[in-house]
Amino acid sequence: MIVCMNKRSLVVLAVGMCCQVGLADVYVERSETGTVRYTDQPRTADATSYALTPPLEVLLPEIDSPHVDSLDVPLIKIISPRPDEAIRSNHGEIKVRAQFESLPTEFSCGFFVNGELAGISKDGAMFLQNIDRGTHALKVRVIDPAGDIVATSEEVRFHMLRHSILH
Repeated sequence: MIVCMNKRSLVVLAVGMCCQVGLADVYVERSETGTVRYTDQPRTADATSYALTPPLEVLLPEIDSPHVDSLDVPLIKIISPRPDEAIRSNHGEIKVRAQFESLPTEFSCGFFVNGELAGISKDGAMFLQNIDRGTHALKVRVIDPAGDIVATSEEVRFHMLRHSILH
């Protein structure tokens, strides 16, 4: 196996060859034009050999992970719109609602349409406006006071039916 590349790629090559060929030596050859070749089978007698060392083995301590039921993570579910629901609104308006259990009062719900934040609500309901026609993906995320996401709903796809501006 012969590979032509620059000097900065030696580390990547060494790691890759270590994974593919075990702990074989890596040879560096230079051609008459100055091209550097890294290989595990040298063509010339003046190739420089580099012995690869085995990778470090790191043993991590076992961590007792808390059971999901023991955490106080709110469960959240989108109840409106339903999956694959077609909504006719010529102004692109839709009321979205999420159902959750035990949401602390300081937490809020972020409504994301196609990955973009569309709004934040405290009660899990929101009126979205000017949604373009077509298929959209809706997710609701529970956000704690620090701004961290603590729960995410499953994605619900819905279809907005609007008159075209061409007609």
